[in-house]
Amino acid sequence: MPGLYLYTSNRLERLVDALAQVLSEPLGSPFSPEIIVVQSRGMERWLRMELARRHGICANVDFPFPNALVKTICSTVLPDSPLDSRYDKSVMVWRIMAVLPDLISRPEFKEVKDYLSQRPGDERLYQLSKHIASCLDQYLIYRPEMILRWEKGRGNHWQAVLWRHIAYESEPVHWPRASKLLRDQIKKGSARGRAVPQRICIFGISSLPPYHIGILGEVAKITTVKFFVLNPSMEYWFDIISEQKVEKIIREQRGDYHVPEMLHLETGNSLLASMGHLGKDFISLIMAFDPIEYTLFEEPDSDSLLGAIQSDILKLRETSASGSRPLNLPQMDKSISIHSCHSPLREMEVLHDNLLEVIEQEKGVMPKDIVVMAPDISIYAPFINAVFGSRIDGPRGIPYSIADRGYRKFGQLAPALLHLFEFPDSRFPVSQVLSFLERDPVKKRYDLRDADIDAIRKLVSHTRVSWGVDDKMKQDFLLPPTKENTWEFCMERLLLGHALPSDGSTLFKSILPFDDVEGEGAALVGKFASFITTLVRVATSLAEPTTLEAWYWRLMRLSEELFSPDENSAQEYEVLRDIFSRLRSYQGDSGFTGRVSFKVIKNYLEAQLEEAGLSGGYLNKGVTFCSILPMRSIPFKVICLVGMNHSAYPRQSKRLAFDLMAARPRKGDRSRRNDDRFLFLEAILSARKRLIISYVGQNERDNSPIPPSPLVSELVDYLDRNFLIKGETPSKYIIFKHRLHPFSAPYFEPGSNLFTYFDENLAAARMASQTRQKPFTFFNEELPAPNEQIGEISVEELERFLANPVKYILRQRLGIGFRREVPLPKDEEPVLLRGLDDYHVSQSILAAKAETSFTADPYSLLKAQGALPHGNVGKVQYADREREINRFLEELKQITTGEEPRWIEVDLTIRGCRVYGKVGEFYPPGLVHYRYARIRAKDHLRVWLHHLLVHASEIGSAVYSSYIVGKKERWVYHPPDLPLEYLEHIVEIYLLGLRRPIKLFPETSFAYMEKLARSGDPGAAINRAQKIWEGTRYNSGEGDDDHLKLCFGEEIPIDREFKKVADMIVSPILRFREKL
Repeated sequence: MPGLYLYTSNRLERLVDALAQVLSEPLGSPFSPEIIVVQSRGMERWLRMELARRHGICANVDFPFPNALVKTICSTVLPDSPLDSRYDKSVMVWRIMAVLPDLISRPEFKEVKDYLSQRPGDERLYQLSKHIASCLDQYLIYRPEMILRWEKGRGNHWQAVLWRHIAYESEPVHWPRASKLLRDQIKKGSARGRAVPQRICIFGISSLPPYHIGILGEVAKITTVKFFVLNPSMEYWFDIISEQKVEKIIREQRGDYHVPEMLHLETGNSLLASMGHLGKDFISLIMAFDPIEYTLFEEPDSDSLLGAIQSDILKLRETSASGSRPLNLPQMDKSISIHSCHSPLREMEVLHDNLLEVIEQEKGVMPKDIVVMAPDISIYAPFINAVFGSRIDGPRGIPYSIADRGYRKFGQLAPALLHLFEFPDSRFPVSQVLSFLERDPVKKRYDLRDADIDAIRKLVSHTRVSWGVDDKMKQDFLLPPTKENTWEFCMERLLLGHALPSDGSTLFKSILPFDDVEGEGAALVGKFASFITTLVRVATSLAEPTTLEAWYWRLMRLSEELFSPDENSAQEYEVLRDIFSRLRSYQGDSGFTGRVSFKVIKNYLEAQLEEAGLSGGYLNKGVTFCSILPMRSIPFKVICLVGMNHSAYPRQSKRLAFDLMAARPRKGDRSRRNDDRFLFLEAILSARKRLIISYVGQNERDNSPIPPSPLVSELVDYLDRNFLIKGETPSKYIIFKHRLHPFSAPYFEPGSNLFTYFDENLAAARMASQTRQKPFTFFNEELPAPNEQIGEISVEELERFLANPVKYILRQRLGIGFRREVPLPKDEEPVLLRGLDDYHVSQSILAAKAETSFTADPYSLLKAQGALPHGNVGKVQYADREREINRFLEELKQITTGEEPRWIEVDLTIRGCRVYGKVGEFYPPGLVHYRYARIRAKDHLRVWLHHLLVHASEIGSAVYSSYIVGKKERWVYHPPDLPLEYLEHIVEIYLLGLRRPIKLFPETSFAYMEKLARSGDPGAAINRAQKIWEGTRYNSGEGDDDHLKLCFGEEIPIDREFKKVADMIVSPILRFREKL
């Protein structure tokens, strides 16, 4: 029968029982669906499972949201006056954009005009229009009488004037007018006989606007409306106020009213009074319609701390308020635990251990009985996957799913689309272009693999792109129109390299063809060229403002040109197409025909994609991770609240300065802060066995304390006032202060309240506790001798070995190499030649001048490579380097006497091995090696090897010296006394180095021996070697080499072998060389 019914309980399970009983009474027609209003799809999924559990099936049930239900009711009762969709918030945004520019010259709009003039452009206009539309949408629901008053011409506020201009008719059918028309129809009896649902159930909703409650109250006159509401207390609690409010009232009073009793102020239960404001207002609004009430309260088990709190709230009592002694629990209680951690990652690690303990100790608790909620789950999603995802296949893995992930951050196509919108006003920097290419939908569109991306990075690096599409773009940025280091420069070099053979020095119309484009590389260059061409064209089109409908077609085209969805992103692709299509409908509904920039469309897409989320994840499988959202009062055996940080929760309401509701709030108005306080209370009431709370409570750097959410502090204060555990305050037992690392000693000490389930943490703790660790060893034993007989050794092999013996054995014997990511050029073109750029230019000039066969102009070649700064700056710096190189060559000529060099063939037998190859460069005075850079240890080793080979061969009968010339230093090597013996040492070390890593580290070994030779102090020599091995904050050390790390770990392996090898190889060098 028609009427308004209210079912209340402190347990959602009892409300489901009542709902199931109601649904067991059939409707008039078997084809009529049951209507159950919910406010989240998570609640719908839970209800379907619960009803199916009770009835065996849940079918022919619709679960609309409140707005959808009210719209359906209005369209049914008012078929001739349906709700006008043009008053939807999303449409009003564009309507406001259409009319606001024409109004800002009026005096009422002065503050609006001042705001818009601060940053001209349509982006600011769109953002303001969006905020205004949001306010107007709230007024329609929460201040309907104000809207109706404005429409009658009352009110001179600029928002009233604006509303009268965006209203389409004299009496538009929006929410306020629909409510009036509906009441009139019901009062006249005209609504009877219309297809209004026979029964409407509203389940598990914590708050509704007064407007919606009013509509449902009116509809209850012609049909059955049943509310199923979670009520924390069985007592009348609608007059209680929080302790903070009591203190404020007392402060404002004068005279003798200085105690709460005199003012008849009651807190009842302080947690309920502080956190229950939202629920109190909601139930009060329903009670105003005098519903038929059914109370279904259930006494919780008060043996635990959690149950005792729930019981106190249910009975509206508090031990401390009554003057009684705190309740003393005789044993340790684990129903509530609060964990202070150093970071979100540590929160997840601690949570994983705690959930393992819960599943192990709590009978009947399965992963599906656990929910983990955070203020913003997107912040925690990477850490959830890092901890829970990495362990899911192990023996202690916990299945899980993550809900409430928006496409904007966690999709594939959406982030790529938003990335694309960064290009229209960008300089096309190399990092931005390649990071866009690396996105999965783009790679799939151009059929690129990860190996292809690596190859493209190398091409881009070698062609020296920095930024800019072409010379015209540089001119647009008020720079000289130079083509070097642009994408056009890159593409010309790559495509010409495919079309023409290149020797690396021949220019074609000032273009240097790239000399490594053939075979599969040519196909890859073709794909890359297609991508760059399309990206530039699309970005150029995005920069042109156009209408909303034109933007729809533009977005549809570009999504097909640049993206290719796979099976995992097919649904996301459909969501994107729907978001695009709304633009076309907005233009028709709002009448806005103006052109908007890409910045406006980007703002629109960001907002839409933030709301559009990945489907599934809630009650899907295992532990559910989700955001703390309204209507998440579903009961779970274990509820975990993470991220309960002081600044994060409760979330602050960001009221706009022109929000007229904020100036005069009313009962039923939404408040983000009150929502969050009630959600926290619902979490306490909905946990059946455990409530686990964590927050970042310690600074990672200095371990200083960070306070938790005020709500957590309130809960702890409440517990300490009202309860004791073994005679002490509960906070001593339920608050756990965790360590920075999961392998810290307290996690393994007997009697500690900290623990971990993972063996790797124990192993790490044992290693950390050892006072002296065993040296790291990659080679446990020597390798067998190579299968082939080592009878011949080339000079080149010995050179490579001496340069890095450890790298040599890893590559030659084990085939182990380390993949180095090709460094990209910087996003800015070179302005000053430094570092490797300076080295490349100098070496190119040196090679061109030292080699008589080199005919190309080095300046033109370097310019065509993109290696020089642009314009006169580049010319000046080139001239400086050329002048320095000429001076260097003159100094070199003093040694070489200007003669042409020659190479000498050597062929010796050393320790039973044939050592053969060429040594050089040989001049009349002897061997001369040079490099226009700092002389390194490996250079000295190479010269020493050649020096010994010359003196051990037949030509060594003449007295020759060897020279090594660097940028700032010159050395001479005098004839050695025992060249064959020293060569035998090198070959001996080489043969041994084929079986195990030899502790010869050129830079470190030289530093050790040089310091030892100068000071005679072994300790000082070791310290010097340590510095070279470790490096500085500005320069990497020799120990940073991946090959050395693999074999010896982080610590420098200074031992007897290191010293012996250094003495054997380096000591003779120091004796026979002399600095000039």
